[in-house]
Amino acid sequence: TWRAFLDPAHCPSDCPAFSTNVDTRLFYTFWQLALYDVNYSADVYDTELAKLRAAALQQREELSVSSDTGSIQTNLQRIEEAIAQIPGDIAAHEAHDRTVLAQLRENCAVWFGDKLSSNSESAPAYPANPTYAAFLQDCILPRAVNSCFDAMFCARFLFRLHESGTEHFSIFDALGLLVHSNALFATLFTCTPVQADNL
Repeated sequence: TWRAFLDPAHCPSDCPAFSTNVDTRLFYTFWQLALYDVNYSADVYDTELAKLRAAALQQREELSVSSDTGSIQTNLQRIEEAIAQIPGDIAAHEAHDRTVLAQLRENCAVWFGDKLSSNSESAPAYPANPTYAAFLQDCILPRAVNSCFDAMFCARFLFRLHESGTEHFSIFDALGLLVHSNALFATLFTCTPVQADNL
């Protein structure tokens, strides 16, 4: 699992591609996680459960008036099995979500180094923290252009960093830097229309 890679013994400290400004454990964590790991919402399950119950009701109504009861019974049984499975899926996903959040809280303390002051008049509107810029360029942008699911993962990961209380991380600074960075501008002009839609 991805947690094994957070052990410093498994993290190559001499890889020049990302170790200069992006903490190795942050890099591994970001690329090992999937959308399922950071996107638990009970509302999604409630919506799906409501759809399945409505579909089951429709199948029962059709069963009472149709002569082709075999296929309707099969569909109804499949829907009822899915309905019965949802509570277990909710419990498993919620437990997994708590585990992932606990791991993030445990490991995120050193990911963004020292906080740069953005309150002084001489400071830029969006801090030029090299870790922020490297993280956006080496992690967020390359993954976000792949698919709408990867783009959603990137957004949820940023919010998870915020929810985890990651030291020296501000979601406002990260999003501000993303919107105002040359990396985003360059990425938009070098991607396909589908990739641009994902951003």
